[in-house]
Order: sequence, then structure tokens, then C-alpha cells
Amino acid sequence: MKKLSLLLIVLMSFVRIGFGQVPNISTSPNISTGVDASGNALNMGATDTYWKITPPSSMGPNAYVIPSFSGYWENTPASNNAQWIGGDKNNQNQKPGLHTFERQINISSGISLFSYNFSIAVDDDLSSIELLDPTGKVTDLTSKFVRPSNPNGYKLSKPISGEIQCPLKGVWKLRVKVNFVDNIAGLIVSGNVSFKDGGNCGCKIPDVKCNPDFTVILSPNGKNGPNSPLIEANPIIVGSGTEHYWGVVYAKDVNDISPIPIKTIISGKTWGSMVDINGKCSPVGIDGTNINCGKSGYGYNYGGFPTNSCFKITHYIKCCDKWYSKTKTFCTKAFCIEQKETEMTEVKD
Repeated sequence: MKKLSLLLIVLMSFVRIGFGQVPNISTSPNISTGVDASGNALNMGATDTYWKITPPSSMGPNAYVIPSFSGYWENTPASNNAQWIGGDKNNQNQKPGLHTFERQINISSGISLFSYNFSIAVDDDLSSIELLDPTGKVTDLTSKFVRPSNPNGYKLSKPISGEIQCPLKGVWKLRVKVNFVDNIAGLIVSGNVSFKDGGNCGCKIPDVKCNPDFTVILSPNGKNGPNSPLIEANPIIVGSGTEHYWGVVYAKDVNDISPIPIKTIISGKTWGSMVDINGKCSPVGIDGTNINCGKSGYGYNYGGFPTNSCFKITHYIKCCDKWYSKTKTFCTKAFCIEQKETEMTEVKD
């Protein structure tokens, strides 16, 4: 009797997920064989309601919890309360042949990352391990399997790991095909899964919302009296669902157009403001009581700089989980204004 062991521990990051017929919503749901919805070990002979045996197997569709074959198989319950399963309640009464075991994974919309780290143990021979998306596209994981050599071929293997960015919404399947050479045979899968919720899978760059460019009107009679500039800055693209930061500092001259670091603005070291994704504007930093939103509701308004001064404005906008900036520098004089600006810049971590 050929025996090949493989322990499958699948670790996938998600927040909203269900398995098989009964959703198992948890931050770290247990996808092991032989467990109930709470991750507790089922009784011997119980039906595993999550794992099924699918055609053209000569057994199934129900899979049953079976005892470990003493002295050879992985002892149970193993990690995560995992237990062996088969097509018959007797671990020595299985039908020889190629059998396909499957567990469904229901992924909701809004999941940005699906990662896994799994191991499996089988008796007799592993044929394949596959992950199927809702369209039926197969990710073949078989080649990642490394069979343990000690103490025998029926113990838990090294983990198989990977991740899938922006998985499709719908029913995924974890499929394990096992060749039962004789009547003493079974499968055990042990592990947890999780999904990362949120992200910007539907966001594509360049996107019009990612444009941090802005208009500036400098009017006389700011806070410091006649002819001091009153700054009115507003984004070129105005809309909800984006986060903005505005920062203003003195500049050396009109050529000083390096962006103000966003960390400097957030830490309150500029005449700055922040607009959240709902359009709520709040002063950040120096002289906050005199800083207001721009006319657009997403802009910036301040009048605290004197005439004959140079200052620069950096506008940050968050799009597709990245920050983009644009900086403009102004030098005011009694009868004219000098101005220079940067190109749009993606902020690197």
C-alpha cells in the first residue's frame, strides 16, 4: 500500500467569508477537516458538513470523520482540531480509486487580498491540490507540496503558502484529489483562513480623482492688513470619497518648490488643514483658528502671510491607497506675484 502524506494548512486573509453550505464568519475561521462551524472536533463517524466528495468518485457525497490509523497516520485531533475524513465511517472500509474532496469558500465583494498557507496528509497518494475561482480557473498548488520523510509518509507536511490579490466575488473551491490504493485510506486538512477587506481593487491609475492639482486666488487684505495675501486654494477635481491635506510654509524664494512632507503637515508644523473622505475640514497645526476650508469645501483658505513674502502650498490627495502631491510657490510684492509649481508627484513610502 503506497502511502503519501501531506498536511494542508490553508491560511487566507479575509474579513467576510463563508464556507460550503453554512457561512463561517470569523476573523480567522477554521477550514480543517472534521470540525464544526465553531472549529470544534466532530465526533467519530459524524458527517463533515463542509467537506464533500464530488463526482466521479465512487463514494460520497458525504465525507465522514474517521479515526487515525494507529501507529501510522497523524494522530487526531491534530492542530486546529483537524481530523481524518473518508467516504465511509470505517477507516479500513474505504473504496479504492481516485476521489475528489472539496470545500467551498464564499468570498464577498470588497475583499482585496486572499492569502493561504496550507498543509495536508493523505493515505494513499496525493494526485493534486487545486484552488478554483468562481469562473472555474484553476490555481495548481500541487507542485508546492514537499512530502515529509520522517517519521513516515502519513504525517503533516510543510506548509504551502501564497496569496491572491483582488479575488473574484463568489464561490471558490479548495479541491484535493487523493488516490485510495486500498481500503485503508483517508484525508486530513488543517488550518485557518482570513481575508483582507477593503483596499482599492476597483481603482485604476491614472484616475481623474488622483489629480492633486489646484487653483489659487491671492486676494488682498488678509489677516496681516492691506495688501497681505488672502489664499484661496481649491482642488481641480472636487468630489467626495477622497482624503486631502493642505500645508503652507514660508519659502526661501520662488525656486523653493520641493513638496512639504505629508508627515510635516500631519504633525502640525505648517499652516495646514485636513479634509476627510466625507468632506469634513479641520485645521492642522499653526494658527488653526484662522484656517478655513476653501469655497469648494475641499480646499484651503488662509490669510496670515505678509506682503513681500514667499510661501509654498502643497496639496495631497489620497487615491488608490496612495498619496499624490502638487506644490506651488508664490512670492508676493507690492504690484506683482512670482509663481512656480511642480508636476504631480506620487508619494513613495
